[in-house]
Amino acid sequence: MRALSPIAALGSLAVAGLLSIAAARAGCDEPAAPAAVALNVDERPTVYRLAESGAALAVRARATGTAIGHGDRLLGYTVNRYEPAIALETAIAAPGCAVLRSAIVTVAAATEVLADRRFGPGTCQQAAILDHENQHVAVFREAIAQYAPAMAAALRRALPASLVASTRSDADAAYARQIGEVLAPWLDAARARAADGNRRLDAPESYARTFRRCASW
Repeated sequence: MRALSPIAALGSLAVAGLLSIAAARAGCDEPAAPAAVALNVDERPTVYRLAESGAALAVRARATGTAIGHGDRLLGYTVNRYEPAIALETAIAAPGCAVLRSAIVTVAAATEVLADRRFGPGTCQQAAILDHENQHVAVFREAIAQYAPAMAAALRRALPASLVASTRSDADAAYARQIGEVLAPWLDAARARAADGNRRLDAPESYARTFRRCASW
């Protein structure tokens, strides 16, 4: 079977989402005023854990790869999650029909930097590790920011002004589910973009520059 390109895959998922949304809104009238739909990117502070053992770093890194390493020992690692937060305002406009008043979605790179506890504050080694890991943080943030305009446009196109629901909680759940469906392919694209950038950062020549900064490791 021929694999879809990332753009084709995004298009296919978008079409599927629009079809399910069209079915959800059948039988409900359009509201008089359009909903306010927006997507924001949150610059969430990075969490730093700088007193990790080598074993703890290896456990965290095993599933996704490594950041800075020297020989067989992992010296630093950056963990990231893209975490959408959804704030909805819905209303029941008629029996069985809910309308969307507003949908504000916030996406963030939730980054956590871990570093080997052998290298304390003020050491050349810790500074070198953190400089490298902070480049990974920047990659994760750039990737989600890159796709934020496309995500915002996709939400504005796809979210129905009204849908079939008997209660606001049912409407909120339905809209949240649809928002998740719309965002999913774009978040996957951001993860892929970040993975490419991180692979470049973890190339041998990048490590070599880091280790040349300090006399001993």
